[in-house]
Amino acid sequence: MKEIKQSSTISQQNQITTVTGTNLGKTFPEALIDTLMHFKGNVIIFHHTDMDGIFSEVLMKYICETNSDVNISLVSYNYEKNMDFSKYFVPDSRTIAISVDLSLKVKQIMTLASISYRFFIIDHHITTLNFFAYQNELGTYDRMTMDLIMKKDEKGEFFFFISTESCATKIIYTLFASLWKDVNPRVIELCDWYDTWKHPHEPNGEDAVYLNTYMWQSNQLNSISSLPFNIITASDKDLNSVIESGEILASVETTINKLKAAMFGEVVKIKFIGKEYICYRLWGRGNSLSFGSAINKYDICIMQSINYQGDLAVSLYTAKSDIDVSKIAQSFGGGGHKKAAGYIVPKKSDQLFKGGSK
Repeated sequence: MKEIKQSSTISQQNQITTVTGTNLGKTFPEALIDTLMHFKGNVIIFHHTDMDGIFSEVLMKYICETNSDVNISLVSYNYEKNMDFSKYFVPDSRTIAISVDLSLKVKQIMTLASISYRFFIIDHHITTLNFFAYQNELGTYDRMTMDLIMKKDEKGEFFFFISTESCATKIIYTLFASLWKDVNPRVIELCDWYDTWKHPHEPNGEDAVYLNTYMWQSNQLNSISSLPFNIITASDKDLNSVIESGEILASVETTINKLKAAMFGEVVKIKFIGKEYICYRLWGRGNSLSFGSAINKYDICIMQSINYQGDLAVSLYTAKSDIDVSKIAQSFGGGGHKKAAGYIVPKKSDQLFKGGSK
């Protein structure tokens, strides 16, 4: 087994914020581009379905197209239960797997690492970073588990770049800075502003919300479209038009969300590791903006819905600096960020928000 070299960036709080690993004696960008330039076969890009995931996929697809002659498949993943990643691989063919903006579980990482020729991960979720950076200290996974993930025979290699300092789109944009000619950097900044939960009322904040609203609404209408590429390469004038349209959509959404929160929301109490939280719960599909002012009033806001598999999808949001909802989500098999996370449970068996405690 080739040795995996890791490097970390330490913040002022002495917390690891970035961890990388390659085994070709190259940086992560060098390893990916070198692999693509000397590769003939299939590339699968797995990505999340939110704005960051979509823009990450657009940038990664561009990197693959401009540095190789490969067959590219795009697979969106919104953490559906029992996702079978192997079905996207062509039997008896070499395939590069690339995961962007996904907080994959350990078994999923192991599966993709074992069946791909080479496997690349770019992510910014704290749950992913904690596995690679702290797995020994936390005792969450033993060294044997890490060795199984890292161990690659002649079929492939394993590479990762995990950083909580920015969204996945900005990570890719920064790592491969020399490649971009037509990408509008303001789109990158707005995506990062929204996805990393910077304050919505500071400069750029409202524009970031409007861009996300436009992306969210357009994605509901047509999930296979050139629209994301057109936006990320838009001129400032065209981008302003998109933001203005997003502002109109956001205004309508805000009115509806206020009505829904007032009519259908409910206050619940939960206990997690001995601490009680006052929460506000809604049923349906949405995001943190769906809760209106409740996001600042309560400890945690909870969005619950039944997904297409009939399971209960739970999203957790908080504006409190001393609450980490990713820890709650991770204890139920999910993950995410400190202020926004989620998990899925079979059918309606979720005990945490049915009066149970943990």
